Amino acid sequence: AGCLAGGSGEHCRWAKGAPQDLITQEVEELRGLLRLSAERIELLEELQRSVAEGGGGALPLPPAQVRALGAELPLVSAMASEPSTLPGAAAEDYLTKKAVVRLPKPASLVKFLPLRAALAAQKRPEVALPQALLVVASASGKVRLLAPSGEQLVAFSAWHERPVSLLAVSPSWQKGDTLIATCDSGGTIRVHQVFVTGKSGPIVAPRKEATVTLENDTRFLGASVASAVLVSVAFRRSLQVEGVGVGAITALAMASQRGSKYFVVGDSEGKVNVFGLDGAFKSRLDGTSTPGAGIEGFYVHQNQLLFRAGPEWGYIDLENLVVKHVECPDFEGMHVITTVIDSERSWRVLVADEEGTIWVLAVQSARTCRVDYKFPRGLTRAPLDLVSLRGFVLALERSGGRGGSPGARGGEERRTASLLALNMSHVGKQEADLMHYPSPVVWKTRHRGVRSWAVFRHRQDSRPEGDLVALLSEDGLEVEIFELLMHRRVEVVGESLLLDPYIMVPCIVAAVLIGVGWHYLKYGRAMVKPSGDAAAPRTS
Repeated sequence: AGCLAGGSGEHCRWAKGAPQDLITQEVEELRGLLRLSAERIELLEELQRSVAEGGGGALPLPPAQVRALGAELPLVSAMASEPSTLPGAAAEDYLTKKAVVRLPKPASLVKFLPLRAALAAQKRPEVALPQALLVVASASGKVRLLAPSGEQLVAFSAWHERPVSLLAVSPSWQKGDTLIATCDSGGTIRVHQVFVTGKSGPIVAPRKEATVTLENDTRFLGASVASAVLVSVAFRRSLQVEGVGVGAITALAMASQRGSKYFVVGDSEGKVNVFGLDGAFKSRLDGTSTPGAGIEGFYVHQNQLLFRAGPEWGYIDLENLVVKHVECPDFEGMHVITTVIDSERSWRVLVADEEGTIWVLAVQSARTCRVDYKFPRGLTRAPLDLVSLRGFVLALERSGGRGGSPGARGGEERRTASLLALNMSHVGKQEADLMHYPSPVVWKTRHRGVRSWAVFRHRQDSRPEGDLVALLSEDGLEVEIFELLMHRRVEVVGESLLLDPYIMVPCIVAAVLIGVGWHYLKYGRAMVKPSGDAAAPRTS
């Protein structure tokens, strides 16, 4: 409101520059700020209604800006302020989105299927053959195989009569079959074998429109994975867990120990059922002695198989059919929500408790352990999933909230997820050693709700060198595929050259030879006796 010509009053005196005391001037400034804030609130509420009702169609803004206005952002009050929990870098420096796959029907599970080493012998310089395929399974039994670039290579039905609840794939076997196992709520397991061969002849660029949206679409590079490889699937066998006292199937894995391959099935009664690769039933083991605790999950790493069941966890010796429980006095009585084996040190196990705190345990003889390191409490929160990489560990946090974004209809619950990488170099270090790097968090990024996720670790001597990460959205209609470029740099500090035998042995030999030569040149000639035919001294 302005002051009219010839007007009077307190406001006009203040506008014309009439002298006022300091308190009155401060009050007038605050009143003007309140009027300005009220106008801004009205404008923001109108903008919020436009975005919520019409998706911003009535606004003179690009669609990208309209989506940015409705994006979910973390609360300032919820952001970490302690240096020990702040990320040291941006996630975009390490994580690159390769593809976004939109599925026609909701999916529930994703896994990366490593391909056999025989595929590496099929050299196709025109296109890089994938080292793994992404398996996407739905509750109806529909299974899709996608290339890392997002292309769908094949789709088939597992023919389950009940909803599919579990998915397992064969690990990186040097020799063996490439298998996919699906399990339904009735305990029926169906196993399919995947064959991947390279096509002969020239590669033709695809003509059909892709069903995925890609930042780096391979269609524009003149070739695609689908035109370079031939993928086929064949049904192999069906397994059924039967018997007295068999509960609902809760865990499924494929493992290999000492050249033999197995199917391992866990149920809600704490039993571990072991089948051979040919489907023959081996044994039923007692995985837990805690009443009411069932097998919650398996973790396979090379020839080791971990299990977890409430507060109990340990190893399973499939060759001798023995369950080995690990006793850890400093970690006694805590509920274990996830366990993984360190990809570099197989005797080290990473465990997360019910609060989401990550513990690093050193296991001895698969029976006892000690606590090597405990990440700061509150750094990660449950529910939590872990995956070990070379020198790092990936953690996926799942959380839920209400509303979340402007215009959420009916106050529906929106779940969010956080993906972060932790530096394992903090393990075994003292606080004084980490003064310049107090936070173990390398990077952290937020995503929409995640129903399932998968990580594929490339071999160090393979190309491409980046690992793969796949995130399945909460509604099951979208899969995001990322490439993770994280390399560990090892610096040897403090080792002296005097300890290197390849340098010190030649130096010592050379020093001895130089000393002997110098001694001979200086004293050796005077010490030589005269020969026998030399003239004898004359006598009188």
